[in-house]
Amino acid sequence: MHIGFSRMLLPCLLVVSLAGMSPAARPVGGTIAGPQLGFPRETTPSRVDLVLKFMQTQLTFVSGSYVNEWTRQYFQCPTGTLTKFIKLLQISGLDCRVQFAHQPDSNHTFALQENASSHEKVVVINLSWPGLKLEELVLEAFSRDESAGKESAGNGPEPERDHR
Repeated sequence: MHIGFSRMLLPCLLVVSLAGMSPAARPVGGTIAGPQLGFPRETTPSRVDLVLKFMQTQLTFVSGSYVNEWTRQYFQCPTGTLTKFIKLLQISGLDCRVQFAHQPDSNHTFALQENASSHEKVVVINLSWPGLKLEELVLEAFSRDESAGKESAGNGPEPERDHR
């Protein structure tokens, strides 16, 4: 009898604790209807417009969702457009990382994840996307200082590429 009581106690305590939370502390989530992105306050309005216009005209929005300050949006685009988008995020002074994942049952080229409280952007490239051509994907390293206000990356010669 004591075991049955313990099994029931935990779900009851969870319900009571969630009910006692203030509305502001409860998780909030939902879907996103179209492309959107958060920017640091110091980002110029012209830069914000440039990035958002690119997202609306050059990327195909598939879907999106949010939970509290976290958002995830899914897009389709050719590999060259993906390269341009990543570079645009970097030269706009946004903190952007790139990751790779195999997602064979998905219908997107990449996912864009964002933590609004830190303005960090993560582009997760779907290696299972049939249209992805890795030989056309060009990723350049930026430091935070380099990316602020510069239109091109790199200081020095292009790295050699293996064209096998």
